[in-house]
Amino acid sequence: MKKIYQFVCLMWGGLLLGGSGLPVSAQTFRWVRTGTGPRAQAQVSALAVANSQLTATGVFRDVVNFDNQSFSANGQYNGAAFTGQWVPATGSSRWLGASESSAQASSAGTFAEGTATGLDAAGNSYVAYTIYNDTRFGSVVVAGSGNANTNMAVLVKYSSLGEVLWTKRLQGSLGATITALSVQPDGTCYLTGRFIGTLALGSQTLASNGPAGDPSYYNGYVAKLTPAGEVQWARAQTGPGGIGPTGLALGPAGEVYVCGQFFLRLTLSSTVVFPVRDSGYGGYGDGYLAKYDAAGNVQWAQNLGGTDGDQANAVAADAAGNVFVTGTFGSNQASTNQSAITIGSTTLRTTSAFGGIYPPFNPDGYLAKFTAQGQATWVRGIQAGGLEEPQALATTPQGDCYVSGYAYDGVVFGPQPTDVLRSTVNGYVGFVAKYGAAGEVR
Repeated sequence: MKKIYQFVCLMWGGLLLGGSGLPVSAQTFRWVRTGTGPRAQAQVSALAVANSQLTATGVFRDVVNFDNQSFSANGQYNGAAFTGQWVPATGSSRWLGASESSAQASSAGTFAEGTATGLDAAGNSYVAYTIYNDTRFGSVVVAGSGNANTNMAVLVKYSSLGEVLWTKRLQGSLGATITALSVQPDGTCYLTGRFIGTLALGSQTLASNGPAGDPSYYNGYVAKLTPAGEVQWARAQTGPGGIGPTGLALGPAGEVYVCGQFFLRLTLSSTVVFPVRDSGYGGYGDGYLAKYDAAGNVQWAQNLGGTDGDQANAVAADAAGNVFVTGTFGSNQASTNQSAITIGSTTLRTTSAFGGIYPPFNPDGYLAKFTAQGQATWVRGIQAGGLEEPQALATTPQGDCYVSGYAYDGVVFGPQPTDVLRSTVNGYVGFVAKYGAAGEVR
């Protein structure tokens, strides 16, 4: 029996085309794109919309067919990256492509995945990939790490027609990834991600900082590249317990916001150092939000932590320079069945029932707004189900904010009956919610 999987883009009316002003439960889809294949193994990792164009990237296994085109990963055990560009208003594709590994198919398999993407004003797409083996993008072959167990990151710039304009390898001595990127209209590109050991970026070499100098712990980095792919500057985010940047956004004056999670301690510069807040062995981690100026200097940073496991998943900035961050805070205390996170002067406490699908970790979600100076304006909980996982953000020129993700057994966004989504018993529900500039559910 043929299995069908939906993987390219679910575009909620209002999410990318402008808000309709309807309550959360009243939104309708503009269009849906699906792919078919013999095995239901594919996902979208990232998408970006700008100047009436949409770029998406992700990963699939075996074979995928969509828009009358077929792509193969050269074996059911292999994973390949797909990338394409679509017209947001109609969902019609402009171009589609997939990576090709030079390695032979085997039970161990080969793997490539698209992890982040962005667009410039000319319609060029910038796509980040994780690869292990030598991998072909269009007519360009990018050399792998030479070690089947060591991943490396690749940034590819495509023209508006899908032609490869240039590629950039980011190879850590023990591995590297690009987890998020953002592109200015002129094609200047900002990256963030993780690396292990050392990472050479232009003339700089960044070094991770593990326990007693152990290089096996991953640390983070932030980098600025020219439209031609040359590194202008790079900064490390280090700590002895691991650093994981997850999101990056650009402000109106070229400032750079990065969010993520850290363990034990986070060092951004000689003067910006955070200890972890959680009450465990430092093993649950805290979230963080950091601001850099256009030259790569740290302006401020905020610890988004509490009593237990916390993290920041996504960040977005509006035209006025305000910044929004979303993530989770988890329940790890079986005795009290409650965890807390403090952001600014606001403390949220978990409402998820202990003993759910991931005991004892049943995280709740949060959404917070900060000024350009790093002061928390408001904080909202995304709570009340068995698990809430907000994963992505977008803003409008008017200062509204959209948040999307998934929940288990429903989710509550605000005090009104229309602010509630419910799933079937013991089931998941995906969500998109719109908040006004003052934090009200729209």
